[in-house]
Formats: sequence, structure tokens, C-alpha cells
Amino acid sequence: MSVKHSHSTEVHGFKAYQNTQSLLGPDDMILLLACVSPIHGKTRLQKEVFLIWKHHPEVSSDPGFFPYKFGPYSQVVNDSVNALKRRGFIEEKTGKHYHITESGKNRILQKAKNLNISLNDVAERKTRWDEWMNRGIMTYVYRMYPQYAIQTEVASLKW
Repeated sequence: MSVKHSHSTEVHGFKAYQNTQSLLGPDDMILLLACVSPIHGKTRLQKEVFLIWKHHPEVSSDPGFFPYKFGPYSQVVNDSVNALKRRGFIEEKTGKHYHITESGKNRILQKAKNLNISLNDVAERKTRWDEWMNRGIMTYVYRMYPQYAIQTEVASLKW
């Protein structure tokens, strides 16, 4: 299964989500998570965005997750990270740690307010997820959403 997309798809995909004012797009979900605390690594990024989407389906657009090597994966989420970095909304630190910038924080706080999303709720969930190592969050996702674990390379984490 290929996950390659052209640069024009990346930019177009980001703009399409960015113009969806009534829903959280993948870029907004990333900013929401990073607003609470830094996101540590690409695997955790994918899993935490997946969980935010699953926990807030009424206000989230579908990021296009599909079963992949380490559970749910979305190329759109990956492209959104790159677009957010280019636009100065997040910074990538050593070891693929993603930190929100002041402009990113301003953007997501307004959107969260408009959508009536509780930052406290997001913070409680993310704090719990951050306490788990990658293995823990992957196990949780695999057990709660087994349909996304069918292509995993870490079969020992499935039930």
C-alpha cells in the first residue's frame, strides 16, 4: 500500500482542510495537541491525532486514517505537519518533537473557542496518553480500534 502523495496534493490537501471553518482539520488537531504539550515523535503524533479525531467526531473532519505498519496512519496528517512547520505554526525540535509557536497557539485557541472544544478535556486525555510509552499508546489504539491493526508489524500488541 503506497502512501506517497505529490507536493501539489499536500498543499491542496492542507488548504482544503484549512478552509473548513466549521470542523477541526488534521492541522487543527495537531495544533490542539501541541497547545497542551509537545508531541513526541511521529508515531505518537499519528496515534494522538487519531484519538482526538475518534474522541471528537462531531467537530472533526476525517483525516483519512488507514491500517498501516504501526496502526492507524494518515498521509494527510503527515503532510499537515510539514505545512504547519513551513507556515511557522509549529517547530520541530531534535528527535521529532513538535512544539507549537505563538502564532500556532493563537490560531488554535480561536478555533477551539469557536467550536466549543474544552482544552481541559484535551489536556486530560493528552496527559494520560503522554504518560504511556509508544508501546502503551499503540496497545490502547490496537485494542480499542482493532480494524486499524490489521497491517501492523507489531502483532504482539494486538489481543
